Amino acid sequence: MSTQLVCPRCEQDYVQPYRFKADGAPFLLCTECDSLWWPSEAVKVAQAQFLDDVVAARLGIEGNPWSDRVWADVIQPEQEASAGEGAVPGRNDRAHPFARTETD
Repeated sequence: MSTQLVCPRCEQDYVQPYRFKADGAPFLLCTECDSLWWPSEAVKVAQAQFLDDVVAARLGIEGNPWSDRVWADVIQPEQEASAGEGAVPGRNDRAHPFARTETD
């Protein structure tokens, strides 16, 4: 049984392993504050990157990367990637909390 690491940035959730769907690149993510760490980095506040910034850079866009996509389009939990299954109901099929909707 592994010990879960509490996010050092927000201290409100655990850091979990995720992967980018496009190329399988692994990273660690706190889904509460959207802090991201690459595997080669120490999970500390100073090394944290913001998921939106990383996704926008990887997609080659400026601004909000969630205006026309949801998390499940771009990232997935590592255990899901390993199992080759679809989105975890109620978790990865959710829109990012700052995503614009058609009613905005």
